Amino acid sequence: GVCACWVTMVGIAGFCVGICVEDKLMRTQKDICWRNSVRWKSSSRCMNFSRDRTAFARMCVDRLDAESNSASARLTFRNATGADLRTIRKLVLSESMNPLFLEPKNFIVAETDDDQSSEGKLVGIGQIRALDSENFELATLIVLPEYRSRGIASSIITKLLSNSKLNQKQIFLLCLERSKGLYERAGFRIAGESSAVPLVLRVERSLGFFVAAIAAPGQELLVMKLSNKT
Repeated sequence: GVCACWVTMVGIAGFCVGICVEDKLMRTQKDICWRNSVRWKSSSRCMNFSRDRTAFARMCVDRLDAESNSASARLTFRNATGADLRTIRKLVLSESMNPLFLEPKNFIVAETDDDQSSEGKLVGIGQIRALDSENFELATLIVLPEYRSRGIASSIITKLLSNSKLNQKQIFLLCLERSKGLYERAGFRIAGESSAVPLVLRVERSLGFFVAAIAAPGQELLVMKLSNKT
């Protein structure tokens, strides 16, 4: 009982830290995009770029090249194997997400052929894990920044939900309000009565609510449920 409780608390702590890091990354990305706009020349906030405009231009070109290469890469989706576990852990830690409950058999991975190695490169991952015999959680959805906004996350969700073993099962997830649209397009809706939500998700949401209020002001922490499951 003590060990199980400790594992649950560590998992919750990892999730809460992930919320903080996610918000920090989003603010940083928005700031970079703002600096990269035409206003950077006249704004005092971005005058530091005027000291070395060549370096700034090179940074922009490198970014565009990376995006162009990723756009032309061929993507494949497959079930994860034990050989992917190291990369999965690396991606999870890079996003400061919960490093527990990472069983390869639960994952779908997106792989691109633009890597120099013959094995390809994992650019996206996601899993559905069992909370109990009747309830499952969609979790650990990660796509590398340079591959986002290309439908990879939606494809991973679709493939995860196509598992026939999930028929007649309840599927939940926990997310910030700004991610609601992605999951709504996949058929998820905000969960109704809290009594129908698995206890572990209720506990995570209760603790994560206070962290979200600090790290992501105005962003509610939501529990969502796949609406077409009965």
